[in-house]
Amino acid sequence: MIHNPSLYFYPNKNKPKGNKYPLYLRIILSRKKAEIATKYFIELKEWKEENQCTRKSGEINQDLASMIDKVYNIIKTLEKENKPVSARIIKDLLTEKYKFNTGLVESFDRYLNKLSLAGEVKQETISLFKVSKKHIQNFLLERGMQDYPLEGVDFNFISDFDSFLCKQIVNHGANTMTQNTRNKHHSRVRTILIRAMKEGYITINPYRDFKLKGVAANRAFLSNDEILQITQHTLGGNESLKKVRDIFIFSCYTGLRFQDAQNLTMDKITKEKNGWTLRIKQEKTGESLTIPLLKPAFQIIERYEESDERKVYGKVLPKFSNQKVNTYLKTIAELTGITKHLTHHVARHTCACWLLRNDFTIEQVSKWIGHTDIKTTQIYAKISGDDLQKKATKLLEPLFV
Repeated sequence: MIHNPSLYFYPNKNKPKGNKYPLYLRIILSRKKAEIATKYFIELKEWKEENQCTRKSGEINQDLASMIDKVYNIIKTLEKENKPVSARIIKDLLTEKYKFNTGLVESFDRYLNKLSLAGEVKQETISLFKVSKKHIQNFLLERGMQDYPLEGVDFNFISDFDSFLCKQIVNHGANTMTQNTRNKHHSRVRTILIRAMKEGYITINPYRDFKLKGVAANRAFLSNDEILQITQHTLGGNESLKKVRDIFIFSCYTGLRFQDAQNLTMDKITKEKNGWTLRIKQEKTGESLTIPLLKPAFQIIERYEESDERKVYGKVLPKFSNQKVNTYLKTIAELTGITKHLTHHVARHTCACWLLRNDFTIEQVSKWIGHTDIKTTQIYAKISGDDLQKKATKLLEPLFV
C-alpha cells in the first residue's frame, strides 16, 4: 500500500515567545494527525505559508526540506518491511522517540508511565500490570530475549505465553497458576496490544483468534462449625496467629476486603439509634459503604483498645501485610484442622454466604458487601443441597399441621 501523507509547516500561535512563534510540522495520514515542534522560532511576517518556507533563512528552509525527506524515507522503510504506517508512528520515528521495532515490554512501560502520570487509577491496578509485565519478561528470557517487536506478536506467541503461564508455581510452591489467573494476565497484555493498535503500531489484534477460557471460580467459605474451630482454638498461645485470626474473623462478620479492613480507623465507627455502624469509602471501587457492626466484630475492636496501632494511628485492627496474613492463615488452618485453602478473601466469601443462609436477599447482600454489580454477588449465591432441602421441608410444614 502506498501512503501519501499531508505535510504542513505552520507557526503555532498558541505558544508565543515574545514576538516569535514555534514552527510546527503537522502530519496527516488516514484522517489522523500528529504534530511535531521543530527547533525554530520565527516572526509571523517571516513565514511564507504558500511556499512553506521563511523569507530570511535559507538554513531553516534546508532543515525543513530535510524533515520532509526524512518523513518519506520513514514511510518507504516501513512499507518495504511491511510494517504499519501511521502519523503517530512517523512522528515517533522522526523524533527518535522510539525505534522501528517498538517492543512489547517497552509498550508496557509506556502504558504504565501514562497511568502513573494520569493518576486516574489505583496503585493496585498499576501493580497488577507490573506483575503481568514481569511474566512477559520472564517468558522472553526463556527465549533469550529482552523484548519482542509488537508486530511479531501473533497467535503462536500468545499460545506459547499461555503455556508458559500454565507452568508457573504460585501460593509458595503449592499450586500452578489457575485458568482464571492466566486470563487476568492475558487481559492486561491484550489491553497493551489494543492500545498499540489505536496508536497505529500494529494493524491486527493478535487476541482476535485466541479465546480466553472462562472457569467458574470454586469459592471456599467457612461453615459456622469451622468458624468455631478457629475462634475457640488456643493457637499454641502465639500472639501473631491470634492477631491474624482476629483480622480474619472481623471480615467474616463485616465482609470487608483486606485493605479496607487495614485502613479502617475508629472515626469511621459510630453509634447509631439501632446499634454501631461502620462507614467507609472502599479502596477498590471508591464507593461509599455503610454496614451494621455485629457484636463479634465489635468485641474484636474492643480487644485492641490499648494497641499501638490504635493509640498512634487510630487503626481498628493490628497492622499486617496481606501476604503475611495469608501465610499465617495457612498455619491456622493446619492447627485447627480446616482442610480448605484459607486466605483472607475467604472471610469475605464467608460473610456473603452466611448472610444468604440467613435469608438476606441478593440485593441486601450486594449492598452489605459493597459490590457495584449485583452479578458479582450472584457468584456467592451457591446454596447447598442441604439448605434447599431445609427450605423445601419448611414449605411443606403447613400441609402436615
